[in-house]
Amino acid sequence: MSQKKVDQYKEYKKNKDKILKQEKMKIKLQYALMGLIALVLCVWLVFSAVTSVERAKKAEAEANAPVATEVDMNGYADYVGGLQTSFSE
Repeated sequence: MSQKKVDQYKEYKKNKDKILKQEKMKIKLQYALMGLIALVLCVWLVFSAVTSVERAKKAEAEANAPVATEVDMNGYADYVGGLQTSFSE
């Protein structure tokens, strides 16, 4: 082994606890970040599903709502009145 590698190894051994602690902290931070991203995605998915279901229910309620229309019955009344006078003659 060259002297440079020996010095690096000695430096690593000297700071091994600090280096391992930093690596563990990085791993924990990565897991926390991944968990946060997963949580945000789940919340967004649930929110989207709930709003789409509510929108569908609202559209269905509007489609099934009774519709009031006006009908001109004057022609029918004239026809029926004309029939009654025809038969009475």
